[in-house]
Parts: sequence; structure tokens; C-alpha cells
Amino acid sequence: YPTKESTWKPLVKIASGLHQKGIDRIWEMLETYFKLTQANGYFEQLRLEQNKHWLLQTIQGQLKADFYANPKIKQALAEKIEALERQEVSPFEAAFDLLQLHKEIS
Repeated sequence: YPTKESTWKPLVKIASGLHQKGIDRIWEMLETYFKLTQANGYFEQLRLEQNKHWLLQTIQGQLKADFYANPKIKQALAEKIEALERQEVSPFEAAFDLLQLHKEIS
């Protein structure tokens, strides 16, 4: 297998939680992985990527919630869906109009 960005070489270990066998070997493997990835900066790099992801997800989620919670948007959205079903408007035009409305009322 090609070398991973983390430089970790995957290992195969056998363990059974039910029979309480091999758990110590799995734990040692995990500790080795954490030590390696913390020493080479990979662990921190992943943590930063996760933090960026959660930042963007949080913003996106809040914007979406605010957008759909607005009574004017709810009404306009229902109207745009009806117009879309009657083929009076394209989905892109409807979306643009709704986003413009959101800007105006925000």
C-alpha cells in the first residue's frame, strides 16, 4: 500500500471485547498511532481541518435555519414552488428572487 499522509502503516490486530482478549494490544496500537501523528503534525493538521469544517457547517446551518424560519420567506417560497410547478419560473430564477428577498429583509 502507498504510504499514508500520516505516515502510519495500518496494522491488523485481533481482539475480543466479549472475551476480554487482545484489548491491551489494540490500546497500545492506538497509543502508537496518536504518538506518531502528534509528533509529525498530522494529528494537529486533521484537527484544524475538522475545526474549519465545523466552522463552515455551523455558519451554513444557521444561515439555512434563519432563511427558512422567516415568515416572509416561507410565504414567498410557497409561491415560488407553485410558480415552478406551473412552469412559470425556473428554479434558478426562483432561488435568486428568494435570496434577494432575504437580503432585503435581513
